Amino acid sequence: MPHEKRVRDLMIPIEEYETVTADSLVGDAVVLLDEALDKPGARRSLLVVDENGDAVGILTLRGLIKAIEPRFSDPELLPHSISWIIEDAKPRTYPEGFFTRRSRQEAEKTVREVLEKKELITVEAEAPLLKAVHLMLRYNVGRLPVLERGKLVGMIRLNEVFREIARVVRSLNDD
Repeated sequence: MPHEKRVRDLMIPIEEYETVTADSLVGDAVVLLDEALDKPGARRSLLVVDENGDAVGILTLRGLIKAIEPRFSDPELLPHSISWIIEDAKPRTYPEGFFTRRSRQEAEKTVREVLEKKELITVEAEAPLLKAVHLMLRYNVGRLPVLERGKLVGMIRLNEVFREIARVVRSLNDD
């Protein structure tokens, strides 16, 4: 039986992954993520680190877009924040300038202010790849910070896991 890969074998080393501090401005994070989207192996998230370089969260495209209207994530405020939609099932117009205004307002906040408040799930570098798959599916996340003896060393994403599945499947033709 072939040797199965470990998380370390597929992770992106932390030196190659875009990071931002929790105290950075959202506008700076948006620019960094926009630039990352243009690179080969495009990143759809930024790892948020503290002053010690420890992972404290992940800022995703979805999280940044949700920040434009943060009330959408609060079920109690939802009816009030979109009452113009609820009252008229087929709105003929959307508030002119709302998107631009909210984008600019959120750009002035810190990453800490818009970062989703959820537990950061991590995986050890020497863990079997199947453990990373299990964690991603269990917690419905597309990426995990990788630790080695408690120190941040990389990131593993669904992309890398899928590529490994494709490699394994293709190797069937070689046998």
